[in-house]
Amino acid sequence: MKKISTDFKYLILLGIILVLAIIPTYAHHGHLLVDCGREAYYPTQILLGKVLYKDILNIYGPFSYMFNAFLFKIFGINLNVLYLAGCVCSFLIAALIYLISRRFLPDFLSFSIAVFTILVGVSSHYLSNFIFPYSYAMLYGLVGFLLSMLFLLKYASELKISNLYLSCFFAGLCVTGKYEFLPFLIVIFYAMIKVRPLKIKEYYYTIFSLLFMPVFCFGILFLQGLNMQDLIMTGSIIKKMAHTRTLKYFYRSQGVYFSTKFMQIQIVSFLKTIFPLTCFLYGFKSRNKILSILLILLSSFLITQWTTPISFSLIPLLIVVLAIFNFKNLKNNFALQLLVLSAVLFSTKVFWGLITANYGAFFIGFLLITFIAIISDIFKDKNINYKAIGIYILLAAGVLSYINFSSRGKYYPLETARGNFYTQEYLYQAGQDLIDYINKNTKKTDKIVIYPEGAMINFMTDRPSDNFYTSLIPLYVETFGEDKLIENLKKTKPEYVIFNDWNTQEYSFKYICKDYAVSFCNFVATNYTQEKVIGKKFRYLIFKRR
Repeated sequence: MKKISTDFKYLILLGIILVLAIIPTYAHHGHLLVDCGREAYYPTQILLGKVLYKDILNIYGPFSYMFNAFLFKIFGINLNVLYLAGCVCSFLIAALIYLISRRFLPDFLSFSIAVFTILVGVSSHYLSNFIFPYSYAMLYGLVGFLLSMLFLLKYASELKISNLYLSCFFAGLCVTGKYEFLPFLIVIFYAMIKVRPLKIKEYYYTIFSLLFMPVFCFGILFLQGLNMQDLIMTGSIIKKMAHTRTLKYFYRSQGVYFSTKFMQIQIVSFLKTIFPLTCFLYGFKSRNKILSILLILLSSFLITQWTTPISFSLIPLLIVVLAIFNFKNLKNNFALQLLVLSAVLFSTKVFWGLITANYGAFFIGFLLITFIAIISDIFKDKNINYKAIGIYILLAAGVLSYINFSSRGKYYPLETARGNFYTQEYLYQAGQDLIDYINKNTKKTDKIVIYPEGAMINFMTDRPSDNFYTSLIPLYVETFGEDKLIENLKKTKPEYVIFNDWNTQEYSFKYICKDYAVSFCNFVATNYTQEKVIGKKFRYLIFKRR
């Protein structure tokens, strides 16, 4: 009873911390031009009868867009609906991180890891955040993964078949959101085989639970008119995209691919993380009060100076190394087996670089649990000061939050009928002027394409874009080719084509019409009339069809 009461108090405290973290950041997450606009725009098109993979190009699973369309249908089309969905997910992620951690680690340390997860995920203002992320598929997928993991651990310890059914259901949900979670199914099947023999009927129910959400989502799409040819075409596009030079360049810049140079930076950063942690632990352990205070003060100072978004980047690799080292003990600890195997398969995208400023924000909480749990198992005969580790994690969380907050700069609100969105100063005025121009000078039926990206403007002004070629970042230009893009423009004949100055250097090419898509831009210049140039620090060039 005492444990339940303590856990409940910590969960309440996590909720309070989350609210305090969200209040100063509400409507400040995401980016006006990059990715996030797609997350708001696609669900509105689904409500208009457009079909994913057929009418709307989608490289992710269908669940998140369909679910957000459902939310829009129930609560109205407004950014606040998505913000609040992100807030709910943030609490679920923090609570699930805590509850999973409690199966392996003490309460205060579990609480510290959950707080770390909240602060990293909410204080991040760019694309990888828990409130308005680059992909709700990633956010909902993470919630589904954590729920599946919790019920799988409960099944392994309690042997209740209902927990396996629930685990499979949420595993199906997470893979229907984002395909990166597919490797996790290996853990599900491993548990099905190892925990206990299943009856034939239990196998059927297990498979039914696993397939329910994928079949439900794709079943709806097929009823709406999707066919296998559409899925095959989408698959071929994804396959071609995966082999593009621009995607490889992007992933290399984000630490997804192995890099010798980046590995050297990671090792130095790891040593600068371990040293203050070691001093911190010795400070708490020392019986000499003066030495103890000096070590704690020194380590606290070093934590504030040396903690960066790449401080924990080697954790996925270290989990594998520790698992191999601890292989004999792992054979006798099935729950830890499941945790480690899940962590390895879960973290394939950040294996060579867990950076909390990008994708790592979604993975760090679960990987911290696994890393500390396996160390705890290795040194189970030692007296580990979990409280000191928890305090260290809280300090590191505070530093990373400060880094995120201090890098924001001043934000200004774009105010529309569909909700407010705070953006950086250099984007604000041009963005507001463009929204005003569209509202005053175009009809609601006018198709307006904004390149390289700008679907958020379409959402805010309630104007249609090209649902298949919504974005023309270098990745998409390389994937489709300019001839196909020009052919599509001839066919769809949007009333307006708008180019902006967004720098896409993460994909190797900086500016559209200058460094890439030149032939496409020349075609626009030939067949459209330049109506207006909006902005000084950041520009939008508006072309109207002749």
